[in-house]
Parts: sequence; C-alpha cells; structure tokens
Amino acid sequence: MAPSTDMAPCTDMAPRTDMAPQPTTPEPTAPSVASPRTRRSLLAGALGGAGALLASAIGRVNPVRAAAGDTLKLGQANDSGTSQTVLLNNGLGAAFTLKTTNVSTGATGIFGWSSQTGAKATRGVYGLANGAHANGVHARNTGAAGTGAALYAEGNNNAAIRASGTVAVSGLASGAVETDVTTYGYYRAAGEFAGANGLIGAVPASAPSDGYGVTGVAPGTDGRGVFGYALASTGTTYGVYGLSESSGGYGVYGNSTSSTGVAGNSASGAGVAGNSA
Repeated sequence: MAPSTDMAPCTDMAPRTDMAPQPTTPEPTAPSVASPRTRRSLLAGALGGAGALLASAIGRVNPVRAAAGDTLKLGQANDSGTSQTVLLNNGLGAAFTLKTTNVSTGATGIFGWSSQTGAKATRGVYGLANGAHANGVHARNTGAAGTGAALYAEGNNNAAIRASGTVAVSGLASGAVETDVTTYGYYRAAGEFAGANGLIGAVPASAPSDGYGVTGVAPGTDGRGVFGYALASTGTTYGVYGLSESSGGYGVYGNSTSSTGVAGNSASGAGVAGNSA
C-alpha cells in the first residue's frame, strides 16, 4: 500500500510552557582544607599590613594639639586658646601633683612661663592664699645639708626677689620664732630677721675696696641710719660693736659734715668709752 498523502501534519499542538524544569540538587562536595601557612607567609602578611597602615597615616593629617574642650593629651602640646582650665578638688592633699623622676641636673617638676618680653608685668607662676595664716607659695627642701635651698631666685638684670607688704621680708633662722622680732616694739619693718645672728652683711673680696657690709639710711629729721639695741640688764653688752683688724683702722668711726662725728649719752655710765691694747 502506498503511503497516504492526505494526512497533513497537525500544527495546532504548540509546545507547553507551563512545565518549568525541575531543580536539581547538586551533589555534596567535601569541604576544602586550606594548606597550613608558613612563618614566612605570616611575616609577609604582617609587613604588608603595616605598610598599608603607614601609607594611610601619611596620607591623612593628624592633630598635633589638644584644643579647648578636648581631653588633655600627654606627650604633646595642648593649646586651649583663651579658655582657662580649672581643676577643683575638695581633698586634703594636693589637687594636682606634677613630679619628675629624672635625677639629672636641671630636671623640673613644674615649669611656669610668661613669654611676653614687653613692659607688661606678667607672671610665670602665681600663687594665692586667702587665709590669715596661709601661704600663697610654700617652698620646702628636705635634702641633706648642701648648696640647695627651699627657694632659689635668679634675677639676672633685675632683682632676684622683690617683696612688698606690711613686712616685706621676714626671716627666721633655725631655732628662732616669730616673737623674736615682734616683742620689742620694732615690728613691721621692711625686713625682719631672727637667728643666732639676726643679719649679716658681707662684702666679697672681689668687690671694690670701699664697700659696706651694712648700710643704713634715714632721711628723717630724727632718724637713725643704724640703730643698735642690747636688751640685757646685766653683763657687758654692746648696742653697736665695731672691730677692725687693720693697724690703721677704727673699730667705730664717726664723721659729720656739719656737727659731731661721734656722740654718746648714758644715764649711769660713760656715754662714749674707748679702749686700745
């Protein structure tokens, strides 16, 4: 039989699209195991990270100062501009302590500096005390005997120490007390000193030959340039005592341009007495 030619192929059967392909489950694989890293590779990685960090630091600008409102940064300059820094403390000890552990000459625990060089009277360090028996600045040296001092001042072209007050300077040597200079009616002097020797004035050997160990000046009409007072009621005491070791010198010498060079008065003895060996 010959094949039939009247049977045309069917064209109305389009392929179905509602049959989505089914997902397939992948076959499980064994986890990968990294090979152990050598010390050389670890070191190379660390150096590479450090280099990247250094490059990053070079590329950015780091602040060099702590400004007002910032925390205090140690090991660098801190600049608060015109803002003051105030620390309040209610403790018994020091509110703030700065200590150096460096033992070299010139090591400094605290340094105050006024950098202006003009005519203004600025202050490198300022201490204030409000109490009647308080001290604005207290200096203390606890070391062994030597050339040190509790307070050392170096004035260079100016006065090393300048003091003003009801008593400008009060000095008490070892063993002396305040009443040693306040009992006898001569209180409130510019300088008050008490000790085994109340005051010693010395002219160094390098000074001019006509120097004065102690100079007293009184411009008043009843003033006394130098006044000596010996308080003991018995014994051989001297209000003023002069000693000269020169063969041509004078223990006490008085000179006046218009009156008496030396005058003495006594209620019960000699007003002026002299003795020569």
